[in-house]
Amino acid sequence: MDVSTMFLTLGVGLLLGIVAITIVWYVAFSYSHMKALNALGYSKPWLAWIPFGVYYACAEAVEPEDHPVQILGSFEVPGVVFRFWWVVPLVLTVVPISFGSLITLAMSIIFSGSAYAKMYAVLYKTSEKEEQVIGCVSGFLPIVAVVKFFAMR
Repeated sequence: MDVSTMFLTLGVGLLLGIVAITIVWYVAFSYSHMKALNALGYSKPWLAWIPFGVYYACAEAVEPEDHPVQILGSFEVPGVVFRFWWVVPLVLTVVPISFGSLITLAMSIIFSGSAYAKMYAVLYKTSEKEEQVIGCVSGFLPIVAVVKFFAMR
């Protein structure tokens, strides 16, 4: 086998590995979130399988009314902003700004983290304040939410 064939085989194998890991992650993330939304009594848990729809579903499951939502015990935002925060990072993917990734990360930690903290508080019968840190960590590292949702009974 010559060097170019070896590199081609390695590249195809790497690509197939990445695709397999991506599919496994998508299924684990979506299923765990659907499980949590079901446990919360949310009427549309299938939204967990729709990219970005899962963020809307998580927010709506814990704050169904259209009133101001307390974010991490620090400030309030309108309910519509809490449910549609993910639109800004989505738009930033097509707008060439150098700090777009930082904005996306910050919004994930704040908004997703707040939704996760609210979900954990309901699911584990604790206060939202007790769940704020793990909620923010989950907004930054969603694998934490996946593990917590799979671990719940």
